[in-house]
Amino acid sequence: MNASAARVAHVNLMTDTVIANLNPDGLRVILRSMLAADENGQFSHRLQHHVQKYLRHDLQRTSVPALFSVTDESTSTASASSSSTQPTLVPTPELAKLRRRICSLLGSGLAFESLQLLAEVVRQSGATELNDRTVEGERLAEVLAAVDGDLVQALTAMQKVVIANNWGKGEIPPARLQVLLSLRTDLADCREQSEGLRVEFRFERGSTMLEILTMSASNPAIEASAGPTPSLHGNESAIEHFQLGLFIVPRLFIGLWQLSSPAWGSASKSTMLSQFQKHVDSGFTAFDMADHYGDAEIVFGEFRSSYSGPKSIFCATKYCVFEHITVTPEGMRDAVSQRLANIKSDKIDLLQFHWHDYNDTQYVRALQLLQNDERVTVLGLCNFDTKRMEEVLSAGVKIATNQVQFSLIDVRPTCAMAEACEKHNIKLLTYGTLCGGFLSEKWLGKDEPDPFGAGMTPSLRKYLEMINIWGPWPLFQTLLKTLSTIGRKHNVSVSAVAIRWVLDFSYVGAVLVGARMGVSEHTEDNLAVYGWQLDAEDKKMLEEVLSQSRREEMFRDVGDCGAEYRR
Repeated sequence: MNASAARVAHVNLMTDTVIANLNPDGLRVILRSMLAADENGQFSHRLQHHVQKYLRHDLQRTSVPALFSVTDESTSTASASSSSTQPTLVPTPELAKLRRRICSLLGSGLAFESLQLLAEVVRQSGATELNDRTVEGERLAEVLAAVDGDLVQALTAMQKVVIANNWGKGEIPPARLQVLLSLRTDLADCREQSEGLRVEFRFERGSTMLEILTMSASNPAIEASAGPTPSLHGNESAIEHFQLGLFIVPRLFIGLWQLSSPAWGSASKSTMLSQFQKHVDSGFTAFDMADHYGDAEIVFGEFRSSYSGPKSIFCATKYCVFEHITVTPEGMRDAVSQRLANIKSDKIDLLQFHWHDYNDTQYVRALQLLQNDERVTVLGLCNFDTKRMEEVLSAGVKIATNQVQFSLIDVRPTCAMAEACEKHNIKLLTYGTLCGGFLSEKWLGKDEPDPFGAGMTPSLRKYLEMINIWGPWPLFQTLLKTLSTIGRKHNVSVSAVAIRWVLDFSYVGAVLVGARMGVSEHTEDNLAVYGWQLDAEDKKMLEEVLSQSRREEMFRDVGDCGAEYRR
């Protein structure tokens, strides 16, 4: 046993007492606070190391139990005239436990290990003839859709591992390649059984992504072709637009980041495609996605390529570099090629670039290479601060947009970024404008939530911390009451007022509103954002609340746009 391992065995008695007796949610809150304050990342790296060590040991000492059971009892839903008597597959409590293990593996960087467990879920679930007229059938469909989302998240993480290690054809280590091949066999068997029973294959998203992933790993320089990228014309007269390069695009983009994890809910691919159709029919024709948003690019590409009017749909995607790479012309071209393969096109309307480590100045060269790629129509940034954006512009790179966080709670873009955008005619695409949903009627008059309580998503936890930095919860309630008053005046929702406040800044091009495709949608509420503006009285009321917050200190303490991701 080495010295560091020996030291792990001892913990101060009082500290051990706290760990043993404090409720788990309290420990999570404290741990999250420690990680948020980890300036140099050392604590985060140590945590990841020990989590991986624990999980690997856990995998060795435990086997996967029965995840489903068969019952002859069923309960009919309200829409059914009678209950079904056919046997029903029911998830056991062990499945929920296993999914938590899978999430932990993914979060700690053990993507391949998580795929091994997911393959077992696929094998045990088999091809089931779901009776969605029963409570049990509905629940099973929801669970399998969530597992499909887990598959997508795991394959997205695995794709990052493949890219980071430059594994091309024949270069994936045999043990890891076997995991992929085994999973592909299990999915193929399940699909064949589903076709035999004439039921919907429940892992369509994961299966599609696995096929694309294995294809691109075999030929990373694949060139996609699905016809030229179209111009955009909105279908609704009320929708506001702005100029983005050669395009005229709506001022609300549909954000697909929630496809990156089943934590926001999951649905079948067919349900998702139907909701894409509804958004486009309502005039929401611009979609924002990224290389790490699960299968967002793939599902979008499938929808747009099959849509009867593809010339009205705008694609904004991203190439994000989180780990160290060596920038080469081939590498940058391959990154674009992968985006094109996923979205089934030969042009990217808007490619947004994120670079995590500013100490590595290769981001300038990377952007120059991306700008020279004729397949990129418009080039933008994602979470770049003002200093680096100016640096990139000085190097001759033409930038049209920068995607940053901007809301009534986080006004950092109004500090330095605003002036630079006005000077260089750059438009901001803003996210977090509704603070994950906190800026809505749902939270009016409510107590501050437990960060790990029921219904709290990763986004809500993040924005709850932002709210607490901005000001105390009672002040946030005052803000919600003010928004509600203004909303009643204009006959719109709290969320519509919050979005309108951001849209009224001249350097804001569009606000991104998240969509949980197939789970929930707010097209009518979003349409209400258009066709009106805040008047002087509205702005004065909001300013009276904002002036009591710590908005100015946030720029000093958190940093410029995107700084929260680079601690």
